[in-house]
Amino acid sequence: MARLRRQETTGSEARHDRHRQIRTAWNDPCAAYEGFMRMAAQGTLDQKIQGAVALARGYWGTEDFRRAEQYFQQAVDAWGTAAQGQQPPGERTIREQLGDEAGDAVEKSRDAVAEAKFYLAELVYRRFMAQRVPVYNGGSRRGAFDTWNTRTFTPYIQNRMQLVEQATRLYTNVIEMHVPNWEIAGAYRLANMYYQFAVTIRTAPVPPDIQRNAELLDAWNVVRDERTQPFVNTASTGFQACIQRATQVHWFNEWSQSCERELNEIDRNRFPLADEIRVQPTLVFSRPVASRPVYELQTSADTEEEGASGSEQQAN
Repeated sequence: MARLRRQETTGSEARHDRHRQIRTAWNDPCAAYEGFMRMAAQGTLDQKIQGAVALARGYWGTEDFRRAEQYFQQAVDAWGTAAQGQQPPGERTIREQLGDEAGDAVEKSRDAVAEAKFYLAELVYRRFMAQRVPVYNGGSRRGAFDTWNTRTFTPYIQNRMQLVEQATRLYTNVIEMHVPNWEIAGAYRLANMYYQFAVTIRTAPVPPDIQRNAELLDAWNVVRDERTQPFVNTASTGFQACIQRATQVHWFNEWSQSCERELNEIDRNRFPLADEIRVQPTLVFSRPVASRPVYELQTSADTEEEGASGSEQQAN
């Protein structure tokens, strides 16, 4: 037992060391971006937006989520909400400030704001994932199980659904900005929430009192499956929509790949992993705000056509 306690202590200390190293690694970027933000206070709006997101990203890396939220929200507020058929106020301001040179600044600012909205939604997702299935301690009587199901388990699901609905609004805001990387990230996470909801319930340990009673075990399985299947169905639809959108905009990244993997987990026969048509990414652009790089994608068919074209030129 003493050896086991020493091993547990060593493992805990190692995790704390890793966390300290991560926070330390982000401290210098945070300090640099804080200095930039002080200079950007007199700069153009695009500088303020991109600086706020870069600083928020640094605080997120140190797990200082309160300050990360503050700066992500600052960027979103600076961009503003567009009226029907009009540009967002922030975009109009940037175009007024920069004139003919505003195009690139607007694009980078829109990317930064989409990233900010995504991470604001991630804060709700974190709260959602922190909740666990309530423990059943009602004994082996069917009446006690029914009472737990009505008074404890059902309110637990309702409470989590409130977080799902809140996050849905936030991720939908990300998707509606139509910045491909973050649009696909938002679509994935939205479907993933429903899937994780179902997985959390389906993989929860069966209470010993229920395991010992065949009638209660049947009731537990029925309740578990009936409550979670709608979430699985919603997740499946969402993952398919995520992949379809990635295909439409020719943008495949870790988010679209996660959609494929989790769709395969839901139904391996209906949704096999399509390794044989995996695209070949070619890096063509990377944003200075350190968001994920943009990829221009080539299918295997495109590569074959280029090879055939090259062979014809050599023959001529």
